[in-house]
Amino acid sequence: EPLPAIGPRREFLRAVMEGSAVRLAGSQDSSALSALAAADCLIDRAAHAPAVAEGEAVRVFPLRNG
Repeated sequence: EPLPAIGPRREFLRAVMEGSAVRLAGSQDSSALSALAAADCLIDRAAHAPAVAEGEAVRVFPLRNG
């Protein structure tokens, strides 16, 4: 899905891997624990990152349990 441009703070968005694609894991609000529980990766957005269109490459950090 497309991601908007961001401001001066680096962001890590909770996401779910689906093959070679990723999608956001729901609300990115800091109090949304269900998105954190569902996430198996984080999308890394640098400070002042431009908007990203659907299908464009993004940097992803897989989350591993154990």
